[in-house]
Amino acid sequence: MGNTCFVNATLQCLTYTPELQQYMVQYQANHCPNASDCIMCALAQHMQSCFHDSKRILKPHNILQLLKARHMRWGRQEDAHEFLRFLIDALHKSCLAASKQSDDDDDDVSFIHHLFAGQLRSQVICDMCQWTSNTYDPFLDICLDVKTSSSITQALQSFVTCELLDGDNSYFCSSCKKNVTARKLFSIHKPPRILTLQLKRYGMSGGKVTRHITFPHQFNAHPYTSSSLQNNPTCMYDLYAVLVHDGHSTNSGHYYCYVKTKAGLWFCMNDHMVRQSTLDEVLSSEAYLLFY
Repeated sequence: MGNTCFVNATLQCLTYTPELQQYMVQYQANHCPNASDCIMCALAQHMQSCFHDSKRILKPHNILQLLKARHMRWGRQEDAHEFLRFLIDALHKSCLAASKQSDDDDDDVSFIHHLFAGQLRSQVICDMCQWTSNTYDPFLDICLDVKTSSSITQALQSFVTCELLDGDNSYFCSSCKKNVTARKLFSIHKPPRILTLQLKRYGMSGGKVTRHITFPHQFNAHPYTSSSLQNNPTCMYDLYAVLVHDGHSTNSGHYYCYVKTKAGLWFCMNDHMVRQSTLDEVLSSEAYLLFY
């Protein structure tokens, strides 16, 4: 099918997303009014085939045909993170279209966003009057700068570290009615059920951060949450999939992934080749996307 490893690895990670897997295995396409053109139906059929027809190789032709992205050319190497975002967005829109057909009152929330969407808080505090401004934005993943970080916990700490706004980058305070020195910080306001982390390994020049970035198989996201969640000291996440980019630049390389089954076993999924793996091998991989 050409260079579709970015598609294969992404689909494998989604296939082994626990709640999505449970939903899709029980999904009935005959309830959808647009089943032949529905990406949710196509993914459900694909995932059902993964578990019911496990002895044959699956080719996701139908999914590729339905995802007609003008900026992506099938058969050419593309970015797995970009494809994931495009696919999640298409699944979300498909769910919303189905909910409108069934007169669902909630027009903004889909099952897909129920799983993957969280909310970030951007807070700015004036140093003069302590006036505070909060802005809340939805997110489907968090992109972590790893240029100066050796671990994702260190990168997450940098993500929520306070930034000073002064000089040419000073902040106009609505209370003081003038530009002032202020502090800005991000935090996770609503943690998603599925936390997806992208390690920003690629630079603007096409180069790549190839060194190993450590990541835990389990971690507490509480230190990176907003003050409204401080009364809940536990926000534990368990690793279940790792998407790897093997290569030295954005223009070359190969994608594959590791996934964890319901039985707790890890497998390496490399296009049509599947083999059992170990947690140590998973944690030593050159991760590009992490699914918790």
